[in-house]
Amino acid sequence: MQTMDRPVHFLRYLLLAVVMGALGLAFAGSTALADSLFTESFDYPVGPLDGNGPPPGSPPGQEAWVALGGAPLVHAPGLRFRKVASAGNAANLGDRGGTGDTASAGLTPVGTDVVWIGFLLAQNQVGSFGYAILTFNDSVGPTAPQFGVIFGTGDLYGIDDGIVPTTRSLTSTAADGSTAWVVVKLDFTTGDQSLFLNPSKLGEPANQTAQARLPMTPEFQASGFDRIVLKVGYNFGSYTFDEIRAGTSFSDLRR
Repeated sequence: MQTMDRPVHFLRYLLLAVVMGALGLAFAGSTALADSLFTESFDYPVGPLDGNGPPPGSPPGQEAWVALGGAPLVHAPGLRFRKVASAGNAANLGDRGGTGDTASAGLTPVGTDVVWIGFLLAQNQVGSFGYAILTFNDSVGPTAPQFGVIFGTGDLYGIDDGIVPTTRSLTSTAADGSTAWVVVKLDFTTGDQSLFLNPSKLGEPANQTAQARLPMTPEFQASGFDRIVLKVGYNFGSYTFDEIRAGTSFSDLRR
């Protein structure tokens, strides 16, 4: 009788192992989601961006958008890119009034280990010498490196250290009206900044595949950031930003 019961006990143990494994995977998934630092799909009504946000389900500490200059807008439709989950509308910034548009949103202070940032960016009128960047903090100076289309480069994507005289690292790719997925890796331990354009979604891009790399200023490495800032200026037209995400892993950018 005892021998006949063994298959029954084995099946019970097997079922228990499957259930515990599923719970473990669910817990791991919830932990990964907790690593998200900032998420924005601009799922707001068309009109002024100022005062919108934070979106439902955003990470603790994320704040509403504030217009710091010009008149940033919520624009329809949103950008779409096959490697990134998309929802809602988008943010449109340009040179309305000749002053350029600037918008800022706060988040829980970041400044240790590795932080990944990703955003979609599209130029709406090809050909200019201006800028369309994601930056940080006060948006100027040694604690505000710039990522995106860099001023005075013929619309090349790259990194600018944010100070004068500037130190830059540029890609060979210029904005051309198509949607680009700009991915930035900030390593506050080593002081490295890397920019990837349209990386593969299959796995974390290796440092050596970055199209632009630039050391952090000592000030930025020491201070980190507590605000994400979007800036567009000196352009003939406007730029559209969408699906802005920050997290502690590359996978946080594709959600």
